[in-house]
Amino acid sequence: MAADSFAAPKVWLDLDQAALDRAYDQAPHAPNMQQVLKRYELASERAHGRLGAPSRHRYGPTEAEALDCFRPRSRSTSQGLLPALLFVHGGAWRGGLARNYAFIADSFIDRGCAVLIPDFAPVTELDGDLGRMTDQIRRAIAWVSANAEALGIDPARIHLLGHSSGGHLSAAALHTNWASEFSLRTHSPVASLTVCSGIYELQPVRLSARSDYVRLSEDQVNALSPIRHVAALTTPLTVAWGSLESPEFQRQANDYAAAAEAAGRAVTRCVVEGCNHFEILETLASPYGVLGQMLLERVAAVGATRGRWVSTGGASAGGAAPAAGEAPAASTGRTSDGRADLHWMQLALAQSVEAFERGDWPTGAVLVRDGQLLSTGQNRQVSQCDTTVHAETDAIRRAEAIHGVGSTQGATLYCTMEPCPMCAGALRNAGVVRVVLALRHATLKRTDLGPYRLEDFFTLTGWQPELNSGPLEGDYLALRRRWGRDPVRSG
Repeated sequence: MAADSFAAPKVWLDLDQAALDRAYDQAPHAPNMQQVLKRYELASERAHGRLGAPSRHRYGPTEAEALDCFRPRSRSTSQGLLPALLFVHGGAWRGGLARNYAFIADSFIDRGCAVLIPDFAPVTELDGDLGRMTDQIRRAIAWVSANAEALGIDPARIHLLGHSSGGHLSAAALHTNWASEFSLRTHSPVASLTVCSGIYELQPVRLSARSDYVRLSEDQVNALSPIRHVAALTTPLTVAWGSLESPEFQRQANDYAAAAEAAGRAVTRCVVEGCNHFEILETLASPYGVLGQMLLERVAAVGATRGRWVSTGGASAGGAAPAAGEAPAASTGRTSDGRADLHWMQLALAQSVEAFERGDWPTGAVLVRDGQLLSTGQNRQVSQCDTTVHAETDAIRRAEAIHGVGSTQGATLYCTMEPCPMCAGALRNAGVVRVVLALRHATLKRTDLGPYRLEDFFTLTGWQPELNSGPLEGDYLALRRRWGRDPVRSG
């Protein structure tokens, strides 16, 4: 009785404060932690040597928000769009760099997959706010989904994997209304979610020594604990952990999987025997490792969607277009480059086809800055019952939602149709410096805007972007004629 009276009080389940702090400290449970992390780094250096430098893309408004994209160096255009692994690394929410996780890419690249690894600011640079950190991962997911086809990636075959704190961030980020927050036309931008060695209930984190650098209110614990939002999951879930993880991390994984199962979600549990919190990730780097084999099988199980890229042939713009995802000699600023113009206009035409098939006006737009895709846009005025959602304004809204206000300054707009006065005003305000069009009003013999030309808007406002027209004019004109012949759409 006397001994019990001196026992330390329990602060979480059967753990007192010291035990809880140990449970969320990896060092006691992975004594080789530093050696394994060094192996990550060295293996990634070798992977960079074999795979070459990844392409680097900004997905958000801050310098930290950029991702590495690895793709197979050569592939036939007949292969179509690639499946992709989007990997969110761990680091206790306060460390880790994308370049030190390149070692996971090898086996996926060898089997025709793209691999994307985002960088993001650590929570220690965000005033301890995990909400802001989760928002970065949301933006990364949204950017990859919106720009998948330009990267040569099938938007229906993006598989999300997060390890450790990256597992928490991945799961928390998926509890998002993608349509309202990012203008994505999908209930989920990923085909599957795999979380490995993560944290899914934040209350013990709030009570542990990690509260020294992670600031969590009760509202944030509720909003950012994935286990409390399993009903919102719309993709197949795999929960993985190592048999040598701390008992608390194993409990977290089991409870998250059980909660998702109780909510009727499709769940796969994967216990990797003989691996601690860090060693488990090395099994992802091999096609014969437990995680590597499992993810490759999952990627193979999700079939390719119908390609939405429009084949133009050589006659449309004087030369062959690069394959989807193939890096064109992209134009920047006011420099005209026919090959890059054709590449981006091809993407704009694909947006027009989607709008046409949905029942909207068949107009598509693409915003590019410094040779990198900012956003795509489509006319949605019928489907969204909003006459202001033209392709140009849709592209601007998407760019600013993902990259921040001001991100379109100095950009080039590729649009299949000459902008109306409303859209021209929006482009001027957005700071667009170059406009490339497939089709002009005069060529279409459009009369609903009277004698208006884009040049008239230039004269009226003093806005003087570079203006080019002609790429894919014939292809887009054929689409407009199809749309005009359809009695449902032509009304």
